[in-house]
Amino acid sequence: SGLEKGIELGKKDGLEKGIELGKKDGLEKGKLVTLLSLVKKGYLPLDKAIEESRLTEKEFKEKLKKM
Repeated sequence: SGLEKGIELGKKDGLEKGIELGKKDGLEKGKLVTLLSLVKKGYLPLDKAIEESRLTEKEFKEKLKKM
């Protein structure tokens, strides 16, 4: 029926969007971990890492302390 097809299409669309958002979130987290690691090891200046992270200075420093 039309309702069943609509539900199936909705599930498929929702799953695809969920996977896309998950990938994007995973990439952002990976980027942040890399930036934090580079700063901690002295390979990247703090100000450049903060700028690239899109976090506030306070947020970035808090995450850096947790490493």
